[in-house]
Amino acid sequence: MRLKQSVASGRCEAGTSDLGLQQMSMASIDAEPAFTGADPDFLHLAGRLHGTLADAAQASPIDCRALDATSWPVLQTCHDCHQKYD
Repeated sequence: MRLKQSVASGRCEAGTSDLGLQQMSMASIDAEPAFTGADPDFLHLAGRLHGTLADAAQASPIDCRALDATSWPVLQTCHDCHQKYD
């Protein structure tokens, strides 16, 4: 995932991080409608991902430490879904 790569490489410029988080947040809006009729727990997790990404984008992390803290809930939400549905 790009967030982990940015932190690991020490490349966490605020503008780049903001743009990436905003793009992921916007893309996540389509997850629930794309899977209409799917398992309700999956739809809940998709909604949780969108909320987590929206929160991360709004946090606007300014450095790698802030991006790491901001991205952890996003990564955890991804993990929770993939743990159940992979």
